[in-house]
Amino acid sequence: LESKMNIDNMFSCQSFLYLSKKAARALDNIPASGFISIHDTEALRKIAKYIGYEDIEGAILLDYYDQHILTLHEWDYIDVLWNNMAESVDECLHTGEAVCRFWGCPCEIHLIAHENNFIKVYTNWNKKNYWLPKKEFFTTILLGANEFFRCLSSPPWQHRTYEPTIAHNFDIMGKVAKYGDSRWRDGQDNL
Repeated sequence: LESKMNIDNMFSCQSFLYLSKKAARALDNIPASGFISIHDTEALRKIAKYIGYEDIEGAILLDYYDQHILTLHEWDYIDVLWNNMAESVDECLHTGEAVCRFWGCPCEIHLIAHENNFIKVYTNWNKKNYWLPKKEFFTTILLGANEFFRCLSSPPWQHRTYEPTIAHNFDIMGKVAKYGDSRWRDGQDNL
């Protein structure tokens, strides 16, 4: 029951929640790794009482073709990470660069806008640079964040609301759509 979001077959993105080994031992059919897809509704029903409203541990899998930008190894507070990634997109739209910091570890993702609608993404934990198409990368981040928060607002968590976060991310997505073409002057948009 895996669900993977694909943008133009360039990017794929998936969100996983992390369940501690102690909690996982109390449940049946939970992967040994403790990572559960945000789309695995059966497993989510089983773990719902173990997942708080904020500071939710998890991981984002983010690939650009066959390059693994984010993996299960870079797990953190996934709700904070998705928010930080979306805010980094917004900041990069305004200034041409941004640093997305993880909450629970010293990992950082640096975004630096370049000409020809590309962005350099640097990950400090493995010292890798990725040259990515800006519009598609930013759209992947924002859609991935909204998919994550939408799933956390669905059963068994329908009492939760992340609507303000989702609406804010759609506002940023509007800026990406407006300035994601050749008229986009890196960091000079004054949005």
